[in-house]
Amino acid sequence: MEAGSAPLQCVASILLIDEYLALFSGANLERARFVALATAVLRQVTDLMALVQGMPEAYSLPCAVGSQLDCLAATLGLTRVDSPQGAAATDAEFQAFIQDKLALWRTDGTNGSS
Repeated sequence: MEAGSAPLQCVASILLIDEYLALFSGANLERARFVALATAVLRQVTDLMALVQGMPEAYSLPCAVGSQLDCLAATLGLTRVDSPQGAAATDAEFQAFIQDKLALWRTDGTNGSS
């Protein structure tokens, strides 16, 4: 996540909470404890929504770098040492190696399959 996107995410979260609070009847909105409880629960929900929305980027091979790339490779049973460049492989080289391995594992050995 970019450094400048965190405040925007926080503002979006507050706006979403306000939208949900507006769905409650006016009688409930006059109760301070009810509003505080609803806000606390909705904050957890919006935080979880933000986490889930960020998951594809967090586990995307094209976006992975450094230790994140090593973690994704480990789920496939690969390490940097396995690559042709060995432990000195750059992120781009290691990413290409992982993509090549995935393509190799997907093929059935006939021409045009991958």
